[in-house]
Amino acid sequence: MGRQSNQATFASVERHRRHRGIAVAVGVIACAAVVWQSSHATFSATTSSSGNRIGAGTVTIDVNNGGAAMFSTVGGDTALAPGASRSVCIGVGYTGTLAPTSVALYFPNGATQAKEMDAGSGTWNAWQSAVAGGAEMDDNVTLQVEVNNADLATDPGSVCTGTFGDVIAAGTNLRTLISTKSAWGATTSYTVPTMGNGKYRSYRFTYTLGAGAGNNVQGDGVEFTAMWEAQR
Repeated sequence: MGRQSNQATFASVERHRRHRGIAVAVGVIACAAVVWQSSHATFSATTSSSGNRIGAGTVTIDVNNGGAAMFSTVGGDTALAPGASRSVCIGVGYTGTLAPTSVALYFPNGATQAKEMDAGSGTWNAWQSAVAGGAEMDDNVTLQVEVNNADLATDPGSVCTGTFGDVIAAGTNLRTLISTKSAWGATTSYTVPTMGNGKYRSYRFTYTLGAGAGNNVQGDGVEFTAMWEAQR
């Protein structure tokens, strides 16, 4: 009886030890889980600057006559005789928000920008660079272009205001201009002065029908476009 009691007591103690070991193991596992989670937690905070926008500025250049012709001497008593020369001025203004780094003048020769009329047809057609067999007015007209030497605070209108210097020298053949100075570029346009925002420059165009123009030029006509381009 005493032996059985001792065995029962021993068994009870062993069970208690095993249960305590299991409890300790579970506790260690639980503790490890807590430590793992804590070591991988992240504290964070954010700040922001919203509504940021990027916009492009503008480059805007305009002639002061709304893009209309500066002159027309075709037909009637305004037509040129050999040796005749006339001048006209036009204002060019700048209103862009960005200061231009360069401005150029050229004479585009697209079908709607340059035309000619042969007296024999009486019809305005797309300009042709060839001299023979068509209108010859362009090859008998020279063009000089000058610009005043300082910005003007107000629109000069058609008044030739200020002291002028050459952009295109007197005696320059119009056909050559239309043929070779027809687009923006170092060799295909003329560099002209830049302007401040809200400022103007006055340009003087002087055109001359050569004194040696022959009968083959009678009734002929040429139409051209003067184009100013500003870039930044």
